[in-house]
Amino acid sequence: MFTFITTCDYAIDVHTPTRGSRYVPITILPHPALGGAFRRTEEPAVAFGSGFHMMTEQSLYVQDGILCVEVTRASVPSFTFEIGEGGRLEADVIPIGVRCVLNALRFLRMLPGEPEAPPQTVVMTRFVELRATKGELLHTEMGLGSASEEPGTGLARIYSVYLANRHVPIFLPYGLISKIELIPRTL
Repeated sequence: MFTFITTCDYAIDVHTPTRGSRYVPITILPHPALGGAFRRTEEPAVAFGSGFHMMTEQSLYVQDGILCVEVTRASVPSFTFEIGEGGRLEADVIPIGVRCVLNALRFLRMLPGEPEAPPQTVVMTRFVELRATKGELLHTEMGLGSASEEPGTGLARIYSVYLANRHVPIFLPYGLISKIELIPRTL
């Protein structure tokens, strides 16, 4: 498959996240350390119009071996697009996915017209994982895609199921809830 992809002008890795996870419609670019190859991914990623862009050097999604990283390293501009909840087709995100695919075709001049911009574009530079451990419950204060506009806005609280009235508020200077994962884990 890699040999086939490297004959293409561009590549987009489109999929839903892991079952039990839900993302905002997010475009994840390969890491900027790829230099000129990375810069060639920016224009098609912006034209794609997901509304949420991740540009980071530190994440599982931009490690060596990840498809968009290796394909971009091989001089084919590529990015990952995650949308919706894993293993499900969600009616509310279908129009966004359709807009993005049509935008890609317009960018490539396979369809007439210009790409349609999303209602907003948020550029993120890192993922911050908030996770409850054994005996705790994570409760988000804001919904998927919501952003804290002011420093000190609470993103979530972690509650202990063993200690009554114990909760730990989680504050970040600024933040956006880009993924919610509902997979139970045993540590």
